[in-house]
Formats: sequence, C-alpha cells, structure tokens
Amino acid sequence: MAYDRITSHDEYLKAVEQYQDYEAGTYQSMTLKERMDFLL
Repeated sequence: MAYDRITSHDEYLKAVEQYQDYEAGTYQSMTLKERMDFLL
C-alpha cells in the first residue's frame, strides 16, 4: 500500500473510517508487512 495524499474532506473521512474499524491492540498482533501498510 502506497501513501496517498489526502486532498479532500471526503478522503479524510474515508481514512478515519478505515482506522476506526481496527480494535484496540490489533497493531500488536500484526506482522511487519501489515504494520507497514497500516502506518503508510
């Protein structure tokens, strides 16, 4: 997953919605590749 610059409010809301789907602590159980995709 490559970083895409957020250029509109709609894109921002979509990104926020994506991150809200993750439960607390999910990051700790991710593989390195999943963490890189999550952070970028």
